[in-house]
Amino acid sequence: NNEIIYNEMLNLKNKRVYISFESSSLGDSIAWIPYLEEFRKKHDCELIVSTFWNKLFKKSYPNIEFVEPSSVVNNIYAMYNLGWFYDNNKEPVLPNTIPLQQTATNILGLDFIEIKPNIDFIPKEKYITGKYVTIANESTAGLKHWNYPNGWQELVDYLINKGYKVINVSKNGDDLNNVIKLKDTDIENTMNIIHHSEFFIGLSSGLSWLAWVLNKEIIMISNFTEAEHEFSCHRPINKTVCHGCWNKSEYKFDRGDYNWCPVNKNTEKQFECQIGITPSMVMREIENLII
Repeated sequence: NNEIIYNEMLNLKNKRVYISFESSSLGDSIAWIPYLEEFRKKHDCELIVSTFWNKLFKKSYPNIEFVEPSSVVNNIYAMYNLGWFYDNNKEPVLPNTIPLQQTATNILGLDFIEIKPNIDFIPKEKYITGKYVTIANESTAGLKHWNYPNGWQELVDYLINKGYKVINVSKNGDDLNNVIKLKDTDIENTMNIIHHSEFFIGLSSGLSWLAWVLNKEIIMISNFTEAEHEFSCHRPINKTVCHGCWNKSEYKFDRGDYNWCPVNKNTEKQFECQIGITPSMVMREIENLII
Protein backbone atom coordinates (compact mmCIF):
# COMPACT_ATOMS: atom_id res chain seq x y z
CA ASN A 1 0.00 0.00 0.00
CA ASN A 2 2.91 2.34 -0.82
CA GLU A 3 4.13 2.29 2.77
CA ILE A 4 7.74 1.27 3.45
CA ILE A 5 7.80 -1.29 6.25
CA TYR A 6 11.46 -2.26 6.15
CA ASN A 7 14.45 -1.53 3.93
CA GLU A 8 17.73 -3.41 3.67
CA MET A 9 20.31 -3.55 0.89
CA LEU A 10 20.53 -7.20 -0.17
CA ASN A 11 24.01 -8.67 0.21
CA LEU A 12 24.22 -12.46 0.09
CA LYS A 13 28.02 -12.78 0.12
CA ASN A 14 29.02 -15.62 2.48
CA LYS A 15 25.43 -15.84 3.70
CA ARG A 16 23.38 -19.04 3.95
CA VAL A 17 20.63 -18.98 1.33
CA TYR A 18 17.95 -21.64 0.94
CA ILE A 19 16.20 -22.30 -2.39
CA SER A 20 13.21 -24.64 -2.36
CA PHE A 21 11.63 -26.23 -5.44
CA GLU A 22 7.87 -26.14 -5.13
CA SER A 23 7.44 -28.46 -8.12
CA SER A 24 8.16 -32.21 -8.06
CA SER A 25 8.10 -32.37 -11.87
CA LEU A 26 11.15 -33.93 -13.51
CA GLY A 27 11.03 -31.38 -16.33
CA ASP A 28 10.80 -28.38 -14.00
CA SER A 29 13.67 -29.71 -11.90
CA ILE A 30 15.96 -30.18 -14.90
CA ALA A 31 14.95 -26.82 -16.35
CA TRP A 32 15.67 -24.82 -13.22
CA ILE A 33 18.68 -26.51 -11.64
CA PRO A 34 21.47 -24.85 -13.69
CA TYR A 35 20.46 -21.38 -12.54
CA LEU A 36 21.08 -22.25 -8.91
CA GLU A 37 24.78 -22.59 -9.62
CA GLU A 38 24.68 -19.28 -11.53
CA PHE A 39 22.99 -17.69 -8.51
CA ARG A 40 25.60 -19.14 -6.15
CA LYS A 41 28.47 -17.82 -8.25
CA LYS A 42 26.88 -14.39 -8.69
CA HIS A 43 26.33 -13.84 -4.97
CA ASP A 44 29.23 -15.92 -3.59
CA CYS A 45 26.84 -17.38 -1.04
CA GLU A 46 26.50 -20.68 0.81
CA LEU A 47 23.62 -22.30 -1.03
CA ILE A 48 21.27 -24.95 0.33
CA VAL A 49 18.73 -26.43 -2.08
CA SER A 50 15.82 -28.84 -1.84
CA THR A 51 14.45 -30.59 -4.94
CA PHE A 52 12.44 -33.74 -5.42
CA TRP A 53 15.20 -35.09 -7.70
CA ASN A 54 18.31 -34.51 -5.60
CA LYS A 55 19.81 -37.82 -6.70
CA LEU A 56 20.17 -36.49 -10.23
CA PHE A 57 22.18 -33.41 -9.25
CA LYS A 58 24.16 -33.89 -6.02
CA LYS A 59 27.44 -34.98 -7.59
CA SER A 60 27.17 -32.60 -10.54
CA TYR A 61 26.89 -29.55 -8.29
CA PRO A 62 29.33 -30.20 -5.43
CA ASN A 63 29.28 -26.57 -4.25
CA ILE A 64 25.57 -26.78 -3.45
CA GLU A 65 24.24 -28.51 -0.34
CA PHE A 66 21.18 -30.60 -1.21
CA VAL A 67 18.55 -31.41 1.40
CA GLU A 68 15.28 -33.27 1.11
CA PRO A 69 12.02 -31.32 0.74
CA SER A 70 10.44 -30.22 4.04
CA SER A 71 13.82 -30.43 5.78
CA VAL A 72 14.55 -27.95 8.56
CA VAL A 73 17.32 -25.60 7.44
CA ASN A 74 18.70 -23.39 10.19
CA ASN A 75 20.47 -20.03 10.22
CA ILE A 76 19.46 -18.87 6.75
CA TYR A 77 19.65 -15.24 5.70
CA ALA A 78 17.32 -15.51 2.71
CA MET A 79 14.96 -18.03 1.15
CA TYR A 80 13.61 -18.36 -2.41
CA ASN A 81 10.79 -20.58 -3.65
CA LEU A 82 10.89 -21.75 -7.26
CA GLY A 83 7.55 -22.59 -8.83
CA TRP A 84 4.79 -21.34 -11.10
CA PHE A 85 3.17 -18.54 -9.15
CA TYR A 86 0.38 -16.45 -10.60
CA ASP A 87 1.33 -13.77 -8.09
CA ASN A 88 3.56 -10.84 -9.07
CA ASN A 89 4.92 -10.66 -5.53
CA LYS A 90 6.50 -14.08 -6.13
CA GLU A 91 7.00 -14.01 -9.92
CA PRO A 92 7.15 -10.74 -11.84
CA VAL A 93 5.75 -12.17 -15.09
CA LEU A 94 2.92 -14.61 -15.83
CA PRO A 95 4.88 -17.89 -15.82
CA ASN A 96 3.04 -19.51 -18.73
CA THR A 97 4.00 -16.63 -21.05
CA ILE A 98 7.77 -17.13 -20.81
CA PRO A 99 10.22 -19.99 -21.41
CA LEU A 100 10.09 -22.55 -18.61
CA GLN A 101 13.71 -21.90 -17.64
CA GLN A 102 13.06 -18.17 -17.35
CA THR A 103 10.79 -18.91 -14.39
CA ALA A 104 13.94 -19.56 -12.38
CA THR A 105 15.92 -16.57 -13.62
CA ASN A 106 13.02 -14.18 -12.99
CA ILE A 107 12.60 -15.30 -9.40
CA LEU A 108 16.34 -15.48 -8.70
CA GLY A 109 17.14 -12.14 -10.35
CA LEU A 110 19.36 -13.49 -13.13
CA ASP A 111 19.63 -12.67 -16.81
CA PHE A 112 17.95 -15.35 -18.89
CA ILE A 113 19.90 -17.46 -21.32
CA GLU A 114 19.22 -21.12 -22.10
CA ILE A 115 21.57 -23.32 -20.08
CA LYS A 116 21.71 -27.10 -20.30
CA PRO A 117 22.36 -28.47 -16.80
CA ASN A 118 24.72 -31.16 -15.64
CA ILE A 119 23.27 -34.43 -14.38
CA ASP A 120 24.55 -37.35 -12.32
CA PHE A 121 24.80 -40.05 -14.94
CA ILE A 122 27.49 -42.63 -15.73
CA PRO A 123 26.66 -44.68 -18.83
CA LYS A 124 26.41 -48.42 -18.46
CA GLU A 125 26.76 -50.96 -21.21
CA LYS A 126 24.27 -51.07 -24.03
CA TYR A 127 22.27 -54.25 -23.56
CA ILE A 128 19.94 -53.87 -26.55
CA THR A 129 21.60 -54.79 -29.82
CA GLY A 130 21.30 -52.79 -33.01
CA LYS A 131 20.20 -49.24 -33.72
CA TYR A 132 17.16 -48.03 -31.86
CA VAL A 133 15.12 -44.89 -31.27
CA THR A 134 13.52 -44.02 -27.94
CA ILE A 135 10.03 -42.55 -27.80
CA ALA A 136 7.80 -41.32 -24.97
CA ASN A 137 4.09 -41.02 -25.74
CA GLU A 138 2.68 -40.56 -22.24
CA SER A 139 1.66 -37.26 -20.68
CA THR A 140 -0.38 -35.85 -17.83
CA ALA A 141 -3.06 -33.93 -19.75
CA GLY A 142 -5.08 -34.48 -22.89
CA LEU A 143 -3.74 -31.51 -24.83
CA LYS A 144 -0.14 -32.63 -24.29
CA HIS A 145 -0.67 -35.94 -26.09
CA TRP A 146 -0.07 -36.35 -29.80
CA ASN A 147 -3.72 -36.78 -30.68
CA TYR A 148 -3.34 -37.47 -34.39
CA PRO A 149 -5.27 -40.74 -35.05
CA ASN A 150 -2.84 -43.66 -35.14
CA GLY A 151 0.03 -41.18 -35.39
CA TRP A 152 2.44 -43.01 -33.13
CA GLN A 153 1.89 -46.33 -34.88
CA GLU A 154 2.49 -44.76 -38.29
CA LEU A 155 5.69 -43.26 -36.94
CA VAL A 156 6.82 -46.56 -35.43
CA ASP A 157 6.19 -48.41 -38.69
CA TYR A 158 8.21 -45.77 -40.54
CA LEU A 159 11.14 -46.06 -38.11
CA ILE A 160 11.16 -49.85 -38.33
CA ASN A 161 11.21 -49.62 -42.13
CA LYS A 162 14.22 -47.35 -41.73
CA GLY A 163 16.02 -50.10 -39.85
CA TYR A 164 15.52 -48.94 -36.27
CA LYS A 165 14.13 -50.74 -33.28
CA VAL A 166 11.76 -48.58 -31.23
CA ILE A 167 11.75 -48.47 -27.41
CA ASN A 168 9.00 -46.74 -25.46
CA VAL A 169 10.47 -45.31 -22.24
CA SER A 170 7.14 -44.01 -20.87
CA LYS A 171 6.00 -45.77 -17.71
CA ASN A 172 2.40 -46.16 -18.86
CA GLY A 173 2.47 -45.20 -22.51
CA ASP A 174 0.10 -46.60 -25.11
CA ASP A 175 0.77 -50.11 -26.34
CA LEU A 176 2.07 -50.01 -29.89
CA ASN A 177 2.78 -52.85 -32.29
CA ASN A 178 6.42 -53.90 -32.65
CA VAL A 179 7.60 -51.56 -29.91
CA ILE A 180 9.80 -52.66 -27.02
CA LYS A 181 8.35 -51.44 -23.74
CA LEU A 182 10.65 -50.95 -20.78
CA LYS A 183 10.06 -53.28 -17.86
CA ASP A 184 12.60 -51.49 -15.67
CA THR A 185 11.50 -47.85 -15.68
CA ASP A 186 13.82 -46.82 -12.87
CA ILE A 187 15.30 -43.42 -13.72
CA GLU A 188 18.87 -44.73 -13.96
CA ASN A 189 17.90 -47.46 -16.43
CA THR A 190 15.73 -45.05 -18.39
CA MET A 191 18.67 -42.67 -18.72
CA ASN A 192 20.93 -45.46 -19.93
CA ILE A 193 18.41 -46.59 -22.55
CA ILE A 194 17.97 -43.03 -23.82
CA HIS A 195 21.74 -42.46 -23.80
CA HIS A 196 22.38 -45.38 -26.16
CA SER A 197 19.52 -44.50 -28.54
CA GLU A 198 20.10 -42.83 -31.88
CA PHE A 199 17.64 -40.05 -31.08
CA PHE A 200 14.51 -39.38 -29.02
CA ILE A 201 10.94 -38.49 -30.02
CA GLY A 202 8.61 -37.21 -27.34
CA LEU A 203 6.15 -34.64 -26.07
CA SER A 204 6.50 -31.57 -23.90
CA SER A 205 7.28 -33.71 -20.88
CA GLY A 206 9.93 -34.54 -18.32
CA LEU A 207 11.39 -37.36 -20.40
CA SER A 208 12.09 -34.94 -23.25
CA TRP A 209 13.95 -32.70 -20.80
CA LEU A 210 15.83 -35.77 -19.59
CA ALA A 211 16.84 -36.71 -23.14
CA TRP A 212 17.97 -33.11 -23.72
CA VAL A 213 20.25 -33.10 -20.71
CA LEU A 214 21.66 -36.44 -21.92
CA ASN A 215 22.68 -34.65 -25.14
CA LYS A 216 20.39 -36.57 -27.47
CA GLU A 217 18.89 -35.13 -30.62
CA ILE A 218 15.21 -34.61 -29.85
CA ILE A 219 12.09 -34.29 -31.94
CA MET A 220 9.36 -32.75 -29.80
CA ILE A 221 5.70 -33.00 -30.77
CA SER A 222 4.23 -29.99 -29.02
CA ASN A 223 2.02 -27.55 -30.91
CA PHE A 224 0.15 -26.40 -27.80
CA THR A 225 3.28 -24.56 -26.62
CA GLU A 226 5.34 -22.02 -28.55
CA ALA A 227 8.73 -23.24 -29.78
CA GLU A 228 10.73 -21.15 -27.30
CA HIS A 229 8.85 -22.41 -24.23
CA GLU A 230 10.93 -25.55 -23.78
CA PHE A 231 14.48 -25.86 -25.15
CA SER A 232 16.24 -25.83 -28.50
CA CYS A 233 15.34 -28.99 -30.43
CA HIS A 234 13.72 -30.26 -33.62
CA ARG A 235 9.97 -29.74 -33.66
CA PRO A 236 7.25 -29.77 -36.30
CA ILE A 237 5.00 -26.71 -36.07
CA ASN A 238 1.58 -26.07 -37.59
CA LYS A 239 0.34 -22.51 -37.21
CA THR A 240 -2.62 -23.00 -39.54
CA VAL A 241 -4.57 -24.52 -36.64
CA CYS A 242 -5.26 -23.24 -33.13
CA HIS A 243 -1.90 -23.45 -31.37
CA GLY A 244 0.16 -22.11 -28.47
CA CYS A 245 -2.70 -21.69 -25.98
CA TRP A 246 -0.37 -22.73 -23.16
CA ASN A 247 1.63 -19.52 -23.55
CA LYS A 248 -1.21 -17.04 -23.94
CA SER A 249 -1.74 -14.63 -21.05
CA GLU A 250 -5.53 -14.96 -21.15
CA TYR A 251 -5.46 -18.68 -20.31
CA LYS A 252 -4.41 -20.48 -17.13
CA PHE A 253 -4.03 -24.24 -17.18
CA ASP A 254 -6.45 -26.13 -14.92
CA ARG A 255 -4.55 -29.13 -13.53
CA GLY A 256 -7.82 -30.69 -12.40
CA ASP A 257 -9.26 -30.78 -15.91
CA TYR A 258 -7.64 -33.54 -17.97
CA ASN A 259 -9.53 -32.34 -21.05
CA TRP A 260 -8.53 -28.69 -20.63
CA CYS A 261 -8.69 -26.96 -24.00
CA PRO A 262 -9.39 -23.26 -23.42
CA VAL A 263 -10.49 -22.44 -26.97
CA ASN A 264 -12.17 -25.53 -28.41
CA LYS A 265 -13.21 -27.78 -25.54
CA ASN A 266 -16.24 -29.98 -26.32
CA THR A 267 -16.14 -29.10 -30.01
CA GLU A 268 -14.88 -31.00 -33.04
CA LYS A 269 -11.74 -28.84 -32.88
CA GLN A 270 -10.72 -29.89 -29.35
CA PHE A 271 -6.96 -30.54 -29.24
CA GLU A 272 -6.57 -29.55 -32.89
CA CYS A 273 -3.18 -28.09 -31.96
CA GLN A 274 -1.75 -31.58 -31.47
CA ILE A 275 -3.96 -33.27 -34.08
CA GLY A 276 -2.60 -30.71 -36.55
CA ILE A 277 0.86 -32.28 -36.35
CA THR A 278 0.79 -35.06 -38.94
CA PRO A 279 3.08 -38.11 -39.12
CA SER A 280 4.56 -36.74 -42.35
CA MET A 281 5.60 -33.57 -40.49
CA VAL A 282 7.41 -35.65 -37.88
CA MET A 283 8.97 -37.82 -40.57
CA ARG A 284 10.37 -34.73 -42.29
CA GLU A 285 12.11 -33.79 -39.06
CA ILE A 286 13.55 -37.30 -38.86
CA GLU A 287 14.75 -37.14 -42.46
CA ASN A 288 16.52 -33.85 -41.73
CA LEU A 289 18.05 -35.38 -38.64
CA ILE A 290 19.46 -38.56 -40.19
CA ILE A 291 20.82 -37.08 -43.44
